[in-house]
Amino acid sequence: MAIAPLTNDSKSNLLAKIAANTGETKPVVGDGEHNLLWKIAANTYATATTGGGGGGGGTGATGATGPQGNPGGATGATGATGATGATGVAGATGPTPADLIIACSDEGTPITVGNNKVTFRMPYAMNISNVRASLTTAQTSGNIFTVDINNNGTSILSTKLTIDNGEKTSTTAGIPPVISDSLLGNDSEITIDVDQIGIGNATGLKVTIRGTQA
Repeated sequence: MAIAPLTNDSKSNLLAKIAANTGETKPVVGDGEHNLLWKIAANTYATATTGGGGGGGGTGATGATGPQGNPGGATGATGATGATGATGVAGATGPTPADLIIACSDEGTPITVGNNKVTFRMPYAMNISNVRASLTTAQTSGNIFTVDINNNGTSILSTKLTIDNGEKTSTTAGIPPVISDSLLGNDSEITIDVDQIGIGNATGLKVTIRGTQA
């Protein structure tokens, strides 16, 4: 850029500014004055005489984002399944049910009073829970049909089995049986007695002994 010539007055003012800003206290003359003026023209004060100073430069653009860091390591493998626990101890086996059904007569012959209508031996020891008797033909009238059960010759009933007139089973009897000896030993001899009958037309007597093997 060309520098306009300076008048004496403007030169004096400019030199005074130089002295105030550079700390120079001695007048600058001759060649030194010439060099100093050119230094001013090349730098701040020459620019000031031709127009306002340019504004400060804008803030530089933000730098590009750096590359993303390495991803984390892969998820580890699932651990092995633990061993199956031991099987618990099996519970105790319950008692084995036992039912004995004994035919004490044929199906057509009227039943009479008498001991040992049938005799048999126990195939195993047994705890008795229930006894009952039944008929194929019900007795119509007379004394109540009564049956006893013996274990080795001794009754196991404190109240005998009875079948009411017109009924075929002791389960409907007005007086139920009462068991006084509930344990039958293995190989015990069991006998069935008919203690009482009525009119005498009943047929087909069966006795059932129910319980569990002992």
